Amino acid sequence: MLLDTDFLKIDWEKAMELSEYFSLDRNTPEGKRENWSKLAENYDLALGSDIKRAKDTIEILQQKGAITNDTIAMDIGCGTGTFVLELSKICKHVYALDYSEGMLEKLQAKITAGNISNVTIVNADWADFDYTTLPHTITLSISCLNTGMRDYDSLVKVNEVTKGWCCYITSCGAAKTPRRNELQEIVFGRTLKSAGGGDIIYPFNIIYALGYRPELTNINFNWRREKTHETALSEMIADFNRYVEVDEKLKEKLSDYIKSTLNEEDLYEESMNAVMGVMTWKTI
Repeated sequence: MLLDTDFLKIDWEKAMELSEYFSLDRNTPEGKRENWSKLAENYDLALGSDIKRAKDTIEILQQKGAITNDTIAMDIGCGTGTFVLELSKICKHVYALDYSEGMLEKLQAKITAGNISNVTIVNADWADFDYTTLPHTITLSISCLNTGMRDYDSLVKVNEVTKGWCCYITSCGAAKTPRRNELQEIVFGRTLKSAGGGDIIYPFNIIYALGYRPELTNINFNWRREKTHETALSEMIADFNRYVEVDEKLKEKLSDYIKSTLNEEDLYEESMNAVMGVMTWKTI
């Protein structure tokens, strides 16, 4: 007997609403797309720098027999290609889907530089993407930290697309980001509320309730970056502009905070230490 997916769907929606990091974002869909393109410039210096998570995930999938030389893979929300490049070394073909032109331009440069011939870039929004236009049948779908797959419909669509294995990766428990709370106090006057809307437990429950048998493996996800005062301030302004208007007064407060935390080399340090939940399941 299948579980009540309507309840689980609503449960995830409520968690997203109560997780202010997501729900307070005032950007329009087009604004979010443009924001990701702006972030692409330095993405590989932070989130995109941890190649180990891709290697660890692929090792997990290989152990399950989910990846072979005949695999046709799709990376949904591929960003600058952390997973795509590793998958291309093994799979027969890889589709790299993202709606951010800036991210895909970075990926294309890597593909060209590496003379990679088995990757097809797809500039599309997952929610609207017509997978029936693809010349191949997808036998493995991967989605890692994809903000465009945070609801029931976008999650279950992957079951329709994939004739084989699926892999969904997101946070498992709270991440350790040393400066986040201090910055939120400056910008909002408080720390943002979180109900774990981005946690693996919500998609896991839904996939299980649909009758699949997902398996969960945890991997570590860590990155550290140093940047100049100018770069740090510019990126903070771009980030917090999603939530509030960063006027000159707030800009000055952020600038002062950065100056007060510079290391001996006069660089601002930023880091994240987290555990990622790697959920895998078969659709056939």
